[in-house]
Amino acid sequence: MRNFDYHKLAERTWDNEILSYVAQIHEHKGRQELLLMMLYENMR
Repeated sequence: MRNFDYHKLAERTWDNEILSYVAQIHEHKGRQELLLMMLYENMR
């Protein structure tokens, strides 16, 4: 298995488009977790 050096990522500059995509992924993941939690509560 390869070792990945995350320190190099912190030193890079990121395009606003890429950062926007990361934020959208994070937002959709949060919505998905909320939906799953609500479905679980309703099944009880």
